[in-house]
Amino acid sequence: MAIHTLEGLDSLRTSLNHGVGIDQATLDGVSEELRPLRDSLRPGDNAELLPVFDRQGHPLGTHVERWLGHLLGIRHCCNHLFVFTQNHGQLWLLLQVRSFEKSDSPGAIDASVGGHQTVDGGLEAELSELGLKPEDFIGEGLRRVNGYDFIEAPRIEQHFFNVEYRHVHVGEIGDVSQIRFADGEVAGMLMMPVTTAPSLLQQTTLPIASALRQSLMPALEYLAR
Repeated sequence: MAIHTLEGLDSLRTSLNHGVGIDQATLDGVSEELRPLRDSLRPGDNAELLPVFDRQGHPLGTHVERWLGHLLGIRHCCNHLFVFTQNHGQLWLLLQVRSFEKSDSPGAIDASVGGHQTVDGGLEAELSELGLKPEDFIGEGLRRVNGYDFIEAPRIEQHFFNVEYRHVHVGEIGDVSQIRFADGEVAGMLMMPVTTAPSLLQQTTLPIASALRQSLMPALEYLAR
């Protein structure tokens, strides 16, 4: 059966086992065979190279183009950063409102900074969403505080099979006025006391992105120590 049929894609997805135990030559061969179908199967998804990870968060030494990783459920890594600041003795959390132009969860409340780990860079490159640099973080700087494997419910009609290992980070800034929305990735910021942040996950009025829903509590648990 040709792998470009839906049944063939399902079979291939199962055989690739999220990329575990699959060599680079195999991934490259699949990419070449499916490339003519990229625009019809994953329109708008780009071809940046993502390292492949196992379910414990270890890189496997292989890589996959982003569109193919999402099409075939190849596990890649995402970084979620929660930025906080202190004001008058209270701890405040800064969350992003995703650009309304985003193809995925436009306008949703999300982690302060989030994005895919690529072969060329990770969290530090993603800070550009807020116009920040690693040296802008005070105290202990950027800290990775947790990580977990995440398999999203498939979006069959979008051919989207998202499998990620997610790193959760926190970082403190001293002055929120240094934040800049330089690249159009962020529509705005939501600032709220850390003590009230858990209630954000319980309300149904504001749209919540998956990254925030899954990664907020590990970040808050760390800040509560």
